[in-house]
Amino acid sequence: MKLNYFSYKKFLILFIILSHAGATTINAQDSSITSSNALSFDGSDDYLQTLTMPPLTNEYTIMAWIKPSTISSVRTLFGWGNNISGGNNVSFLRISSNKLSTNQSNVNLDATTNLIADQWAHVALTRNGNDFKIYLNGILDYSGTQNANSGPNVFSIGNMLYGSSKYFHYQGVMDEFSAWNTELSGSLISSYKESELTGAESGLVLYYNFNQGTANNDNTSITAITDSSSNSNNANINNLTLNGTTSNFVKFDGTVLGLSNNKLNDFKVFPNPIENQLTITSKTQSSSKISIYSLSGQKLMDGIRNTGLETKVNISSLNAGAYIIEIKNSNSIAYKKIIKL
Repeated sequence: MKLNYFSYKKFLILFIILSHAGATTINAQDSSITSSNALSFDGSDDYLQTLTMPPLTNEYTIMAWIKPSTISSVRTLFGWGNNISGGNNVSFLRISSNKLSTNQSNVNLDATTNLIADQWAHVALTRNGNDFKIYLNGILDYSGTQNANSGPNVFSIGNMLYGSSKYFHYQGVMDEFSAWNTELSGSLISSYKESELTGAESGLVLYYNFNQGTANNDNTSITAITDSSSNSNNANINNLTLNGTTSNFVKFDGTVLGLSNNKLNDFKVFPNPIENQLTITSKTQSSSKISIYSLSGQKLMDGIRNTGLETKVNISSLNAGAYIIEIKNSNSIAYKKIIKL
């Protein structure tokens, strides 16, 4: 039977997802782990800027993995602007009041789902004409229409550009940043977020994987972020100290689900897909702890105890989508991908 792989380059564990309802077992010692970095912003004055990327004024997709330290105050993830006195930031994605928000023609377009501080999340902003969409972890979180300004000539990451001034600097870690000259569908966004890009994808304008330097060490000799697409849209590094554990290249710490041993292989989860209630059965395990995670690693349900050979779990409170169920006892652990209808 064909295997489906749920993986991301920096996950400490490669989850092998079987397409049938049987058990999924992951052996940590067999995982293919790719060493990689992310970029830390201090929230004070750090930012990246490129003058070479052509303006994407009518249709685009911008997306990245972020781990924000501050979410209650306004923090800019990226945006276009003019580098002239009196110019303004005409299009950007930011964090505002714990949620993602874009501003177009001085009108705020706000998403609905709260971010969680110090947890990784995948974010995306798309535009097609005057139609804008915001995605969080591959799920549509805002869709609306708004006239937008045009004519920006500077693209910045980590701040809002307003004339010669910079505001609302991002505080946190960022990785896998990409810009596209087309509106990607929700399914493509969800697919691309699960793995490194090759750099040759159709419509890709720039791609920063931040795999430069040595994590948490002296990287002061590096002056630009390398574009891993074929377009050479490198970004100048501004004000990062590039030495130490912040404002520098750092090790990606995105353990979606940490584990040390995986030998729990006699349980079944059904039905799958699921509407409201799933059943977990085991031939031998009568005392296990059950948790449910989003695909980005956020723990959504916890403390469920399996005290017999069959346990029923009500998941009616979860939104439709894909999730990972974790079952573990004192010395074993296993995972199963489930689909909530």
